[in-house]
Formats: sequence, structure tokens, C-alpha cells
Amino acid sequence: AQPLTDTFALSAVKRIVANLSTCYHDGKNVEARAQMSIAALEAGIAFTNASVTIIHGMSRPIGALFHVPHGTSNAMLIKVCLPFMITGCYPRFADLGKAIGVAADTDDDKTAAEKFMAKVMSMVDEMGIPTPEQFGINKEEFFANLEKMADDALTSGSPQNTWHQPTKEELIVQLRSLLGGRAAEEVVFSTVTNGASNDIQQATGLAKSMVALYGMSEELGLMAAAMVNNQYLDG
Repeated sequence: AQPLTDTFALSAVKRIVANLSTCYHDGKNVEARAQMSIAALEAGIAFTNASVTIIHGMSRPIGALFHVPHGTSNAMLIKVCLPFMITGCYPRFADLGKAIGVAADTDDDKTAAEKFMAKVMSMVDEMGIPTPEQFGINKEEFFANLEKMADDALTSGSPQNTWHQPTKEELIVQLRSLLGGRAAEEVVFSTVTNGASNDIQQATGLAKSMVALYGMSEELGLMAAAMVNNQYLDG
């Protein structure tokens, strides 16, 4: 990445957040679709020159083996990959959170980054992105190809562009989680890997971010979570 690609990427993200929901719910909104067309061009310019990272790298083998459209497989991976990605790059994700208006200028980088993550995940839910099972992928076939998918992703070179660079084992953990998370690991493999053992920590962090972003209710308003020095309750 460099200043020119950052400029295009940031503009694309702002347009997408402002217009994608409208396009999804009202395909006849010409202005929103025009803005998304511009966003697609901006994003394309950005990642053509700065390259892509872990989500695209993991998405390719899923598409090749299970015939999932590339955009859909990318979106499927957001919920398992984004929490991994931001841990190595809080300041840049914080900039995105502030740019789209979900984080305040006074938020620290971690808080602002997690608010951005919560917004993106809410958009994944809003757009009805299917899980692999909902798309029709067979569990047994998926698990049988974990090693190949991780190897193919690393061979593409894309995951290595992620600031928090993943190992093969970490890619496999994320692929397992994509199809069922910690519970799936226990059922299928009779074990829980270290990579999945922080599920509670990640879920708690996401929940805190969503509370800070959306509030609890009209009566309570926004809530600030206190710091707790317990790895399973705060992280």
C-alpha cells in the first residue's frame, strides 16, 4: 500500500458503506448503484496496485473446489478473517472506522478498529451472506480439503500480504471456524486448537464494540464497558 492506493481504498470504503445497503434493498436506485460502480472502480484501482490479503487468498480455493462465486466466498470469510486481520493493524482499521463515522476521533485505535469491524459484520448479516452450509457445501468434503485449501491459499501469496501474517495452521483454524467454529472442531476432530480457544475473547470484544456502536436501548443509550483483566472476559 502507498498514499495513492490508500486514497482510492478509503474513498471506496466510504462509498460502499453509504450505498451498498440501499442497492441491496432497492435495486432501482440509480444514484446508489452509480456510487457503487465508482466504488468498484476505486477499489479495483487500489487492490490492483497494492494487492489483496488473507480473505482473497482463502477465497480462491473455496471457489475452485466448491464453485462458490468469488464475491460470495469473500463475504463468507469476513467474519472469521477480519478479527484475525485487525489484531496486526489497529491504526489503519481505526482510520476506516473514523472515516465512515462509526468511531469518534477520541477513540483509541483498538476501539475504533473494533467499531469498524462491527459495522462490516452487521452489513454481512444485512445482505444475507450465506454460510458454506447454506450455500450447499458438504461438511465432510469441506473438512477433507482443509490442508489443500490452506496450501493453495498460501501458494497464491495473498495471505502473506496481511499485516498479521498467518501460518498454515492459523488458516486451517479459520476454515474450520467458517463451517462451525469451536464446536465443529470438538465434534469433527475431538479436540480444540489453540487458534479457536479464544472464541470467547473475540466474541466478547465484538459484543463490546456493538454495544458501543449501537447502544443498548433508547433508555440506556451508549454504554462504555469497563476494563477487566481477565483473558476470557475482556482480552
